Amino acid sequence: MNERLFQIWQNKLEIAKQNSRDRNHFPNLLIEIAAQHPLKDGLVPGEEFEERLRMGAQLYRSFHASFERDSIRNGSVHIYVPGSRHRSGQQEDLVSLSEAGRKYLIRMGIPEEDIFGEAMNLNYKGEDGVYNSSDECFVAASIFADGAYRELHCVCAPEQVMRKALSYIAFGVLPRMHCANYEDGSHSYIWEAFMAVPALLEDPLALQGQSEQARKLRAERNPDS
Repeated sequence: MNERLFQIWQNKLEIAKQNSRDRNHFPNLLIEIAAQHPLKDGLVPGEEFEERLRMGAQLYRSFHASFERDSIRNGSVHIYVPGSRHRSGQQEDLVSLSEAGRKYLIRMGIPEEDIFGEAMNLNYKGEDGVYNSSDECFVAASIFADGAYRELHCVCAPEQVMRKALSYIAFGVLPRMHCANYEDGSHSYIWEAFMAVPALLEDPLALQGQSEQARKLRAERNPDS
């Protein structure tokens, strides 16, 4: 075991736990629904993305029902759907992942005012956009820190859970994780375990800012690059 890394991450975890304890008095809940590209016909979520959106909508309704049951009248639930407009190989989406997810949730009956998307991408990531899981977690953690939120819930693929959770912990947030299973999904347990997670443990900010990896992913995925 790498004792140095273990202690670094143990300290990050303790900070995230304390941040959570410090926010127990806030009434609101934030749900981040991990996006998935490419979009179907460049416009609407594919089946894997749909599974996550449906789970996010279910959580939204469940939380509101718990507010009513516990007579919490001032509590709000907000959903953040991340993701700028993406390119996958030669295929370019026509709208951002955020916009596709937002419209899907509205069709499911989620109030438009409770859904965050492109405005938050721009506010926290600017022209760099949101092009990887680290970007998603950075923006969601920033929304969480700047708002009166008690808990942050993340909906993602089961293969993504450790990487997403570690990214949140690196940004000072202890998330509540929810898995949306999808057979033959885009993510691999083996790739996550041997490639993604070890790289994240070594450098949690490697996919942020103007790092080499961040620029490489934006160049691959941003149609305007």
